[in-house]
Amino acid sequence: MSSPIIAQRSLGGDASHVKVGAVGYGAMMLTWTAPENVASDEDAFDAIKTAIDAGATFINSGAFYGNSSDGGLDNLRLLNRFFQKYPEYVDTVVLSVKGGMKGGKLMQGPDSSEDNLREDLERIREALGPHKKVDLYEPARVDPKLTIEETMNNLVTLKNEGYFNSVGVQHISLSEIAASALRKAHATHPVAAVEIELSLFGLEPEALDVLKVCDELDIALVAYSPLGRGFLAGRYRSPDDLKDGDMRKMQPRFQGESFYLNLKVVDAVNEIAQRKGVTPAQLALAYIMGMSDKASLVSSRWLLCFVIPIPGSSSTTRTVENIKAAGVTISQKERNEIDEILNKASPLL
Repeated sequence: MSSPIIAQRSLGGDASHVKVGAVGYGAMMLTWTAPENVASDEDAFDAIKTAIDAGATFINSGAFYGNSSDGGLDNLRLLNRFFQKYPEYVDTVVLSVKGGMKGGKLMQGPDSSEDNLREDLERIREALGPHKKVDLYEPARVDPKLTIEETMNNLVTLKNEGYFNSVGVQHISLSEIAASALRKAHATHPVAAVEIELSLFGLEPEALDVLKVCDELDIALVAYSPLGRGFLAGRYRSPDDLKDGDMRKMQPRFQGESFYLNLKVVDAVNEIAQRKGVTPAQLALAYIMGMSDKASLVSSRWLLCFVIPIPGSSSTTRTVENIKAAGVTISQKERNEIDEILNKASPLL
């Protein structure tokens, strides 16, 4: 095992001492896709090992990332098997797990009651097994039945009574939260990270507001789908490129005329990438990693609270390509070019 030093990010809140690679790894699609497209253990393990060895020491999983009837614990069970086979990676990885859904099932919606969170943590502990513990636990959605302060207080209650320790959880994260709610949550208990969608195709004002609050409060922002669900990586030239059962077939971005209009954006970004000598995926990742107001203020390789994208792939080649984006810098001229492309296309993205 080797873990080359790529640029590092510090998590936030009471996890500010925790450092992870500037690009993380999202494990979702290894198990949460059409059953015939689920990666084999061999392919999944190769991808995970490749990511860690390349410096992606932050791995994001979820308690509903799968097709199992018990709520989709497949992803955690996969990680259980991985860490059982490769125990030397246990201490290298910072593992974030999303949960907090009623009965552990995404379709039943969020439930941040103390009882459900306790049951969820127990499910996670059993699925993940004894080898690796959870480092960050995050309710995947804000529970509309509770105030955000009540949700945080329930999490703190479980932490204070020692329940977190049995699962290994040390820090609290949040997901899909508005900027105003994030402020209230952090005032209740320090938030280590916030996970939202952020990419060249996902720069809505709400997301940028969350980024501003993260900058202000020194909270790490974990960006899921940072490549527009693969679109910005140049993987798709036609809607027909998507396999049957792929959830992207249901998204407007990948349908009909919208697909080809957005493809023009991808091609325009690719032209800049070719001139720069990088892949379009690397350019897209580097763009969002430099969005933090603090990006221009820190010159050290130990960087505080930037955006941490978590692209995921079962391809080892693509995984390495994505992680190498940590070494790509974008000039102001290049950023302005990308901004102009996005501004022209913003109604379509």
